[in-house]
Amino acid sequence: MSEHKPSMKHHVWRKPGTHGGGSIMLWGCFSAAGTGRLVRINGKMTAAMYRDILDENLLQSALDLRLGRRFIFQQDDSKHTSSDLNPIEHLWRDLKMAVHRHFPSNLMEL
Repeated sequence: MSEHKPSMKHHVWRKPGTHGGGSIMLWGCFSAAGTGRLVRINGKMTAAMYRDILDENLLQSALDLRLGRRFIFQQDDSKHTSSDLNPIEHLWRDLKMAVHRHFPSNLMEL
């Protein structure tokens, strides 16, 4: 018996080597004006795929956000910087939290 609030933590036991059932990889961009396109990446990302994603989505996102053709592109995943200094990491965290509120049980629901 406890006078304190019950713990809100939930423990899930899985066999070693298993996780929640899958994941998806996304590319996204944003600016102070809002979020740009979000692209699902199928399979393993290659340099050619990345160039295609940028070619097909970066400029169009800038135009959709009314940034024009003059904007600064900041590459994500700079290993020398802390994740709290990389602004898109905060956006990915918010997206993950929104997904977890819906409790997807498979990749289709995700």
